[in-house]
Amino acid sequence: IPVSYVFFRQQQHEPSAPVLTSFFFLFFLVSPQGAWKRLCCVAKGRGDEEKAVKTLKEYLDVFCTDAEAWEELASLYLSLSMQKQASFCYEECVLIQPQNLSYHLKYADSLYSLSTPSTLHLARQAVGYYSVVLDLTNGSSVHAKYGLLCCLDAIRSQGRGSSSRLTEDEQKLAAKCARELEADYQEKCPALLAHLRATGILSSGT
Repeated sequence: IPVSYVFFRQQQHEPSAPVLTSFFFLFFLVSPQGAWKRLCCVAKGRGDEEKAVKTLKEYLDVFCTDAEAWEELASLYLSLSMQKQASFCYEECVLIQPQNLSYHLKYADSLYSLSTPSTLHLARQAVGYYSVVLDLTNGSSVHAKYGLLCCLDAIRSQGRGSSSRLTEDEQKLAAKCARELEADYQEKCPALLAHLRATGILSSGT
């Protein structure tokens, strides 16, 4: 990346700060990625989240395989109530680091949050990512179980006609997760078991 280009971009961000501009120029020579991220941190620290988003998008146009940067961009989008854009960022995280289970969970959560009665296919996509986490953790992820049951409950309660029917595999998976989740709460936090039952998601497994 030409130093002159990044130097020019920094001047656009901070035209009235020659000292910061000089510092950034030197910092870029040592760590170009760190320098660009620093610009994002400065904008975020000043409460200018839109500027932070713009800076991070420019960074990712060059360093597009930086999963941590995509995750930070997703966080910024969420703070701006831009759920769809955040979901795209989490998908990029999954593609870059498919072994990172937290990215699968965050992407699944975002898909579930975006699902509506007319877009329940997103909830079914989320079920797939929650299932991946359960497979890779030998079924120990409470987060994945809870999310999966929420998705299946939404499909069953909000779907219309055939779209509201769970497949045989989905029914078996729901029943298994409901039993295990109830047992997890009974063992680790029995005080919240009544709350869990009150949500109604355990009925997805019946």
